[in-house]
Order: sequence, then C-alpha cells, then structure tokens
Amino acid sequence: TVVWPVAANFIRFGVGAGGAALAVTVFDLSVAWVFASLALGMALYGIVTAASIWLGAWRKSTRGA
Repeated sequence: TVVWPVAANFIRFGVGAGGAALAVTVFDLSVAWVFASLALGMALYGIVTAASIWLGAWRKSTRGA
C-alpha cells in the first residue's frame, strides 16, 4: 500500500513548513533555519519511505488472496 509514503509526505510538509514558520515568526531566526527545516523534512521523508520499504510495506500480502 502507499499509506506510508503518503504519511511520509505529510510529515515532510509538517516539519518543513511548520518548522520554517516557527523559525521565522516565533524564534525570529534567519533564512538559513528555514532551509534547515526544509532539509530536515526531506530527510525524514526519505527515512520514513525507506523504512516502509525495508519493513515490507510493498511486499505481496497473503491476506485476502
């Protein structure tokens, strides 16, 4: 199923956009922190997607066959 990659995309968006918004509005940090939060979001996207593949999210299921 594609549930985990979709969840990873929501995590990427939440960390990237949320972290960037917090960095600028709440903590008054520079644009470098915006890029850092976007990079962290992309890294988490890759990690969650890779972990889902590694753990067998896309293997053939024997249920319902």
